[in-house]
Amino acid sequence: MRKALVFAVAAALLAAAFGAALAQTPVTGAKIKIDGRAEGNGYINLKFTPSGGEAQTIQVPVVDRDREEAIAQSMAKALTVALGEGYKVDTRGNDKVEVKTKDKKKPFTLVVAEFSVKDVSVKIY
Repeated sequence: MRKALVFAVAAALLAAAFGAALAQTPVTGAKIKIDGRAEGNGYINLKFTPSGGEAQTIQVPVVDRDREEAIAQSMAKALTVALGEGYKVDTRGNDKVEVKTKDKKKPFTLVVAEFSVKDVSVKIY
């Protein structure tokens, strides 16, 4: 039983490390999928790093009972303000946000840096 638990924890850590490494690959476009309904107030911190530039943290406030659509709209607004003219930010459907660079020669990385919202998941792909 103990070996199985140790193996499961090791596998989870390896999967998390592998996923983080993939998320750090510079891209010219990214989609963010939000799922769930917030249980309590909180925030989602995104870390945006333009290729060759400095990372910036973008905080998205989330209000108790917000669903995917409200969170996606808040996230799109926060990203639009933070990233400025060099990037295009759109919502796609009720639960997705898309970020694209206007200059294909300037890729970026985007990851979830910190997360305090219960019953909501955020996936960047």
